[in-house]
Amino acid sequence: DQAAFRGVMDLRDRLERELADVEADIEAAEDARAERESLREEREAVTTRLAACRERVERIERETVETVNDCLARVLDRLDYHGIERVWIERRGAESETVFDLQVVRTTDDGSVYRATVATLSKSEREVVGLVIALAGYLVYDVAETVPAVVVDAIEMLDAERIHGLLDFFADHARYVVAAVLPEEADRLRERFETVALATEAA
Repeated sequence: DQAAFRGVMDLRDRLERELADVEADIEAAEDARAERESLREEREAVTTRLAACRERVERIERETVETVNDCLARVLDRLDYHGIERVWIERRGAESETVFDLQVVRTTDDGSVYRATVATLSKSEREVVGLVIALAGYLVYDVAETVPAVVVDAIEMLDAERIHGLLDFFADHARYVVAAVLPEEADRLRERFETVALATEAA
């Protein structure tokens, strides 16, 4: 009869709606699973890139420390600082970043050696250490490939012999070296280096 027929039709419609809902849920679940899988792959890729970046940073830091320490040893030996036994950089890891400590060992007049602080370095010694560290960065980051020149400043505290030794060392690592020196030092360096006198205007 018609009532029974309508009941069957209503039941069929309800089942079809339920089926559509289930299919929609399945499709949503599959999309979520695909998105989850995509996010998992992206996370793995980011993790891999992060590990590679950390490894590169650690490698550069190690190379920088090695280069700084090697350059410091050779420059201090060349400049003949009798009161300094050794100056070097120590690299140590902290929770969020790497820390670099500058270590100093000095020599007394009687030949004894002792650990000292950076504050015990004279102004000229600090300038030399700073310049050497800058040169190490120049070398480690291959700056010479794009900028084949270095400018050496803040060396007015050095005498002509030490300026000569320092510039010779820099010239071993850079194609062009430019330095600003005092006139009296320039006179003593003129035979060894090309010099240019800068005229100054009277006030």
